[in-house]
Amino acid sequence: MMNSKTLKQALTVSIITVLALTFMSFSPLAFAQATTTAPAVSGSGIAVTNPEDNIIGGETDARAFITKILRFALTFLGILCVVLIIYGGFLYITSAGEEDGAKKGKTIIIYCIIGLVIIFASYAIVNTVLGGISQPA
Repeated sequence: MMNSKTLKQALTVSIITVLALTFMSFSPLAFAQATTTAPAVSGSGIAVTNPEDNIIGGETDARAFITKILRFALTFLGILCVVLIIYGGFLYITSAGEEDGAKKGKTIIIYCIIGLVIIFASYAIVNTVLGGISQPA
């Protein structure tokens, strides 16, 4: 049987590993391909590059920018809820018959499930509203 210090260390390492892998999955892939660029503008000292290489990934309208930000935020919150559900399950399993630990684990799991339902609903609402805005009247 492991003591509480060992369990806390194992839980901390697990959470850090899950978060590190999550953030690494958001990094873009880099392919060794040549890109086409326009020639430099004479006299300006600034090279004109591909117009699709801007900060928001080729999108220039506000709707697409807001959509990308909201999707990233909702994805991050969803991943956070899953990690917290795992943590709540860990607390529930390792409570060893203590009512307080089991109750705390159940509460975390229930609140995270409610949070996931809210996240899914907000994702549907955001896509519906922003999809309706992009449609011409």
